[in-house]
Amino acid sequence: MNILFLLKYYKIGGVETVTHTLANMFEKKHVCVIYCLDKHAVDRKAILPVLSPSVDVILGGTSSLTLQDVLIKYDIDVVINQSGHLRVPMKLLLEAKRNLPKVKIISVYHNKPGLESGGLHLKDFLNLKKAIRKCKSIYQMRYVYARTDIYGLLSAWFLEDFERYTLLTKPKKIRYFPNPKTVSLPVDWKKTEWTKEIIYVGRIDCRQKRIDRILDVWSLLYPKFSDWSLYIVGDGTDRCLMEKKASDMGLKNVFFEGFKNPEPYYRRASISLMTSDYEGFPMTVVESMSFGVVPVVGKSFLALNDMITDGFDGVMVPMETGFNPDIMAEKVACLMNDAVLLRKMSSNAIVSSRKFDVDVIANKWEEIFTHGS
Repeated sequence: MNILFLLKYYKIGGVETVTHTLANMFEKKHVCVIYCLDKHAVDRKAILPVLSPSVDVILGGTSSLTLQDVLIKYDIDVVINQSGHLRVPMKLLLEAKRNLPKVKIISVYHNKPGLESGGLHLKDFLNLKKAIRKCKSIYQMRYVYARTDIYGLLSAWFLEDFERYTLLTKPKKIRYFPNPKTVSLPVDWKKTEWTKEIIYVGRIDCRQKRIDRILDVWSLLYPKFSDWSLYIVGDGTDRCLMEKKASDMGLKNVFFEGFKNPEPYYRRASISLMTSDYEGFPMTVVESMSFGVVPVVGKSFLALNDMITDGFDGVMVPMETGFNPDIMAEKVACLMNDAVLLRKMSSNAIVSSRKFDVDVIANKWEEIFTHGS
């Protein structure tokens, strides 16, 4: 089978990382190609995992004729549209495959349907701009769903959100595609090092990821645990702001590492933190678990229930009434104070993470390719 991944952008991000991971797995059995609508892209080697050299990357732009030529040249059977919420890529794809009836489309939405905004409510019309923006977003998602062969969500937990947001009842095209781990470890791998390190891995921003909350939690922990350190691995628009916040708060043992390969940090660390306002299916939670790093995560997204069992292989921090740094700090401190509990949960996390191994997730895709369900 010949597969084309359709991307709007080709940059360092979660969608591109997932695309690389799947393409590297698929190319062992299929022909794979990545087509990007944006001609400005990062070096393919900058996105981890590094893409197999047998997978072509085409920065083709927004010409339907160019995309059609690619579909014909590679004799594409299936297009995986990674922008399940955008009309423009779908419209372009439909124009490109107009005379190519064998090409099937799988569209995937890589977040919580409706994000943090919820559905459309009467009160939204008090703010006309907000109402228009929501209506446009809903229309685009419905447009893609109506014209795709299969529509993918990251978790079954998002089905209700999808129905409520799009106003579609009992959508029959929905299938579920959890994000695979992007790291590969031997089946018998065991963690042998639990340093007194806590990590955050990901983008640094205060709009979604809310790194400011992690600093607030750390301010409650470091005075009692002076031999522990916090490492923030990643970069983003608010890095300077967060470095200033840490300095202004007089925080110690907190290190901003920038954008780096997180694997060495995963191998050493004992605990990982996530305090986002919302998420889709964050790979860093599962990745940390695969290295035996116990995740302590704010329960702000339903797909977290797919990843961890509270108190067994990770810790969920309630956020129904908002984020409370004291509650998270208390839960983290329990792990920091109890080495036996930490190591037990660490071992459980490694085992639990294996259900997201790339070959397991790839097999789910293969079932769709073969049977369509």
